[in-house]
Amino acid sequence: IERRRRLAALRQELVLSTEASHFTPLGAAVYRVPADPSGVLAALRLPSTRVGEGSQCGWPPLHLALLRGESHLPVVQLLLASRCDVVSGPPRVRHVTPLLLCAAAQAETAASMLLGCMQPPQLVAASCARSQEGLPVLSVVAQWSSDAAAGRICRKLLDCRADPCARARDGSMPHA
Repeated sequence: IERRRRLAALRQELVLSTEASHFTPLGAAVYRVPADPSGVLAALRLPSTRVGEGSQCGWPPLHLALLRGESHLPVVQLLLASRCDVVSGPPRVRHVTPLLLCAAAQAETAASMLLGCMQPPQLVAASCARSQEGLPVLSVVAQWSSDAAAGRICRKLLDCRADPCARARDGSMPHA
């Protein structure tokens, strides 16, 4: 329930419009509830589809799928297989990377999927990402309510060279 509440808050804060006309065909298919992998596949096959364009607000389809939570993991998998950008945030909010979105939502499975599909340079870039508040992604994950889940993802981040001594922008050591 905690995770669903976090995702709902993130969706409300980040997705400015849910009007169908404000989404690309791929963005609409990805954001649809319930998840519709066949609709996503059909949208991916359209000649005009760009795997990085999801809405007029600038949200890539991967972000839109991650904001929907665990029910959309098959959609996330399709997008990852389509070689979407797994490191960058949207132009207007660069700090909202896919991995930081997973960290904020405490989405262990999605975070594992992302880390599992990244190449070494992407892993380094993703593990160095910082939230809007300046917290390293490792610190955001370390504060999850599930210590076991946090431990598993923190270990993966450390394996990717995340800096366990990284400080927040204000100089504090925010690790839980």
